This record gives sequence, structure tokens and C-alpha cells, in this order.
Amino acid sequence: MDDFTGKALYLAVRCEKNNAHIIALKLVEFEDDGAAIGTWMDRPPFEVYCADCKNSQQSNGHEVIVWMGPAPSKNFRTHPSFQW
Repeated sequence: MDDFTGKALYLAVRCEKNNAHIIALKLVEFEDDGAAIGTWMDRPPFEVYCADCKNSQQSNGHEVIVWMGPAPSKNFRTHPSFQW
């Protein structure tokens, strides 16, 4: 059985410059996101920044993935386009 201790699910996009880098947009909290999780497809284009590459890019809703990564740091902030 997998151990997901210290992990979290995020809505995220991949960096265009380095596909291995993930840009987390929003922490997925199932108690309030269950009904709204699919609404990212209708979002207008939005700009994101990859801190690793120092690269800004424009992304679209169809590029959003659900990604499992480390638990968020205390400084994690939801991307403004994903605050619902």
C-alpha cells in the first residue's frame, strides 16, 4: 500500500521551457473542490511563472493537470486565476 504522508494534490501546469518542472496553481481540497474541480477548463488564458527556470509563460485551462507533490509550504499561495 502506498504511503501518501506529507503529500498533497494540486492543480498545476508543466513549464514550457523544462517539461520536468511543475508549477502548482491550487491545492486540491476535496471537501470544497469536488464539484468545481473541472471548471479550470473554462478559464481564460493565464500567466504563470516557473521559479526554477525564471520563465513566464501563458497557459490555458486544457493544459492543467492534477499533480501529487509535497505538502505545501507555509508560503504557498493559490494562483489568482484559481481562487474560487
